[in-house]
Amino acid sequence: FFSRRFGKSYAGVTYQLSKYVTHPFGSYTVSNTVFGFFTHYFTRTVSVSLLGGPEHYTSWAETTEKSSAWTPAAQASVGWQVRRASIAASFVHVVSGAGGLIGTFHSDTGGLNAHMMLSRRWGAGGHVEYSHYKNLTTTPLQFGYFPGGDTISGGVGVQRSIRESLQLEADYVHLHQDYGNVTSGQNLHDTNEVILGISYQFHRPLGR
Repeated sequence: FFSRRFGKSYAGVTYQLSKYVTHPFGSYTVSNTVFGFFTHYFTRTVSVSLLGGPEHYTSWAETTEKSSAWTPAAQASVGWQVRRASIAASFVHVVSGAGGLIGTFHSDTGGLNAHMMLSRRWGAGGHVEYSHYKNLTTTPLQFGYFPGGDTISGGVGVQRSIRESLQLEADYVHLHQDYGNVTSGQNLHDTNEVILGISYQFHRPLGR
């Protein structure tokens, strides 16, 4: 990651390496992406970021040879942030896995996140995300071929700060998946999850 500031804007380049593996039927995807990016702050609270560049990916499975290709990748986001609240929207177009489906996929994902501090110790937020996947595997795999599909998820959560370094969190998430060519033994159902978490943060400046 490298960036330079120009007035109210930042420009630079970032490199990203990703690897996706499925199990127990092994399929593998490795991608290398170089993004040029530009971020502009219209005001102290509103900003827009654009990223784009070439992505090289390699995919293979237990029964297929490696195949590689180049493809364009892009990301965009817009954010609004004040002292007690923030809203961010984003869009990502990259090569990735697909939430456990076997193979290599082009993914288009859009999301919206919001968070607000209700008091000095309490916070709440919510998010919604939509993803569309398209299989890039040219040779059907021995253990199945999945053309892709759609995932929609959303959730809400609350956070409680016990002290500066200790935080409790509770989240509810709903997930809906719709993929083609899924066998009867792999039927997908909507899922509801309740997640409870505790986090502790420790930091100390280097050289002290």
